[in-house]
Amino acid sequence: MKTIKTKILPDSVVYSAPEIWAAVPILVVLPRVDLYLQSAGVRFFGTSPVFTGFFVVGIFLVVAGIASLPRKVSPQTLRITLGSVGGLVILASASVRLHSVEHVPATIFQNYELSAVSGSVLEDLRPGAGEFRRLVIRPKEVYTTAGWRGSAAGRITVLWRGEDTLVAGDRRLMPVRGDRVTVPVNRSWPVADSPIIWTDSEGIELHPVAGLAAVRRSARQWVRRRLARLTPMARSLTVALLLGERQDVPEEVLTRFRRSGAAHVLALSGMHLGVLAAILTAGTGLIVSRNVSRLLILPPMFVYVWIAGWIPSLVRALILVTLVAVARARDRAVPLPLLLARTVVISAVIAPHLVVQVGFRLSILALVGIFLLTPQLTDFLSLLLPRFLAIYGAVTLSAMITTAPLSLSLFGEIYPGGLLFSGVLSFLVILLMWVGLLVLLAATVPFVGTGLVYIASVLTLAVTEVAAWGSRLPGLSAGGAVVVAVAAVVFLGIAGVRFRLINRTVDIHADQPRFDY
Repeated sequence: MKTIKTKILPDSVVYSAPEIWAAVPILVVLPRVDLYLQSAGVRFFGTSPVFTGFFVVGIFLVVAGIASLPRKVSPQTLRITLGSVGGLVILASASVRLHSVEHVPATIFQNYELSAVSGSVLEDLRPGAGEFRRLVIRPKEVYTTAGWRGSAAGRITVLWRGEDTLVAGDRRLMPVRGDRVTVPVNRSWPVADSPIIWTDSEGIELHPVAGLAAVRRSARQWVRRRLARLTPMARSLTVALLLGERQDVPEEVLTRFRRSGAAHVLALSGMHLGVLAAILTAGTGLIVSRNVSRLLILPPMFVYVWIAGWIPSLVRALILVTLVAVARARDRAVPLPLLLARTVVISAVIAPHLVVQVGFRLSILALVGIFLLTPQLTDFLSLLLPRFLAIYGAVTLSAMITTAPLSLSLFGEIYPGGLLFSGVLSFLVILLMWVGLLVLLAATVPFVGTGLVYIASVLTLAVTEVAAWGSRLPGLSAGGAVVVAVAAVVFLGIAGVRFRLINRTVDIHADQPRFDY
């Protein structure tokens, strides 16, 4: 296959792309602003006037920034200025949206005065393996013990111990986004204005809505029915991989994945969306050209994310996959840092709550580490290991190095076992997903369905055993001093690798650049 020589120039990417300079303040500052505003109890009332004000101020800042530049200014300086100012405007707008009346916790009454709350479901119920269930609702009406009824705004989190399904007339259904519920207030959080309500699942009245929410519910139920032939363990893992529902996965298995450094393989994310994209690309590529197939796969992936319930990790992956597909359809090689920066900017514009999540920052840091550190680490490990093992170890180690400071500071522990077992578990999980998708299509076909059930059982046994081996390795805990030291080493290492990459050439395939998408 034809290869070409190319020079990797991080400077040309960082200093010439406005998206980079817009994404950095958003990614770094927005989570801290969100925490500060939450602790300060800041509420923005009236989103439309505020948005208009920030838009006017943003335009003024852009014009003022451009006007203040020297007459003879380089294109690079202009792009940095536009990107930085645009990032600040988006940052301010995202902060306002995160703390508007519709997004902040409801502070309606003294909770001990409430007898019931009625509202709409904001997020699909995501049952886990624990005994408690969590549902976020937007209250419409509240009822007090004195018989008074009134309206309310904001968000309320409902917690209960019990089943995943709720009473809906003569049926029991799992609530999805858009349904209406009436929640009795049996016990409230000790803080008077807390938005958390403890209740009893049998007392919650579910009023399912028709339309698109009913279609989504039916699609999810169809998936569960088609997977009913699988063994209990295989079915629980496959449902978790396809729908994000982990209520039937034993807590012991989840702990094994977490301690083996591979908890992310069970959470719906870019890896799972990538499997779907590969399947769709292979199918459509038999009918149309490659460029057209890259665009045709986008609507089915949007439908899948919609059925799965707009899980934040899937939405983040969908934005990135869409950018990649459009770039490839146009035969343009876009560097990975630029794609990540655009993902951050678009996420902050359409769904700022994604950016403040820990998983979002961890995924961005992991991909940045893979881009910057993998080439050097691959060359180094190639001196000791075969090439394919060197690449595997370099990718995993790069992601772990750049995410370690944040993981240690937030969770106090990381699991080095991921270096050995994360990639293996990811590979086995991808195979199990493929088999699960085939079961959806051929579960009732004679002989074929039975064979798929057997293969799924074998893969499930392999997945759980590998996770058990990985969980035996001890985790790594660290205090604040170690976190600072690790962060310093990481950033110094990135700086050194970056300096090396400036004058380094690599062999890449002409039709698919190694570091471009």
